[in-house]
Amino acid sequence: MNDERPKIKSITVLNFGGETESYGLGSGIGHTFGETPIYCKEIRATVKSGMAADIPYIEVWSNFGLHAEFCQHQIIGVYYIAPGEKIERVVSRPSRHCIFYVNDNER
Repeated sequence: MNDERPKIKSITVLNFGGETESYGLGSGIGHTFGETPIYCKEIRATVKSGMAADIPYIEVWSNFGLHAEFCQHQIIGVYYIAPGEKIERVVSRPSRHCIFYVNDNER
């Protein structure tokens, strides 16, 4: 089966404290691992088995692996990449600037 769904660009979710959070491709997640910033590398839709039916989930993947997952009840908005749109991430550090391009070949 050929999956032709558009790639997810960003999501907005409701956390357990009742506040909204957003995750976007290429954006920082607000943490670092030593000197390495953690950023959102991929956002993907998936399904997990429930007691009576399959439940839609969204997974947020960072450059270190699975960062977070949200079920359909927490998801407020899902935004997709427009055809031809390029997503980039810029990391600012006092000594240098790095640009990481997020594309289909990275995982």
